[in-house]
Amino acid sequence: MQIFLTGASGYVGRHIAEELEIRGHRVTGLARKPSARTAAAESIDWCFSDLSQLELIGDALQGCDCVIHCAMGYSGAGKENSELDNKFVEYLISKGIFFIYTGNLYSPRPNDDDVFLEEIDSSGTDWRLRTEKDVIESRTSAAVIRLGFVYGGTGGYLWDMLPQNVVAGLDVEGISAASWPMVHVRDVASLYATIAEERATGVFHAYDGSAITAKEVVETLVELYPPTPPNGQEAHKHLRELLQKSVRTKNSRSLATGWTPSFLDFREHAARAYTDYLSVQ
Repeated sequence: MQIFLTGASGYVGRHIAEELEIRGHRVTGLARKPSARTAAAESIDWCFSDLSQLELIGDALQGCDCVIHCAMGYSGAGKENSELDNKFVEYLISKGIFFIYTGNLYSPRPNDDDVFLEEIDSSGTDWRLRTEKDVIESRTSAAVIRLGFVYGGTGGYLWDMLPQNVVAGLDVEGISAASWPMVHVRDVASLYATIAEERATGVFHAYDGSAITAKEVVETLVELYPPTPPNGQEAHKHLRELLQKSVRTKNSRSLATGWTPSFLDFREHAARAYTDYLSVQ
């Protein structure tokens, strides 16, 4: 297949591109501008644009069988540009092409602390949930993949959110037993490729299925990181909220497609993931 991949030079996107090419698919990648990453990925047919340049993107979509949308536009101060994302999704729906939209298991939902998340459309006022609903309810054949806490491979968000000097200052015993749906980036890439090949529709959760808590993740990092003094500052508000946020879910619809995660427990793979992260710093 010829697949158009937004965010192809980003953390998740470049692992998806690699998986697609391993499976024999051709990738047209969307990136905002040329970079060392795009130059290194010579096999990808690059389209340099942002999500607002729909005419240019439309030309690049010619002959594509599927769109995987995992890019995000940003406005000032690093804030997600939800309006730009919504307009791009509306454009994909109007084109009638099969596409996969990237959601998030951590998106705010009503009664968040008490809800077990099913692989179905869920209500809420968060903009991403509203976009998910538009995708699922559209007449276009489409899928939503909700990402858990992605780690591993080259890059990643985990190490930036829980760096050494912050972890060193955390009260491990004071961290809650909140459930965290972890997933390795290579398993994420495999799920996207599987959904694209099967043209499966509906909601799918990128989650390894293991029962692990925020406390266990932090404890793993404490053992993994070399000793370092704390930064003397309290963890920022977003991290405090995340450490208390419990996300209980399942991945039965994802497994039903034939997808099989290979990295089944963060604690077993954290050391290799950290080594991979350090190798590109």
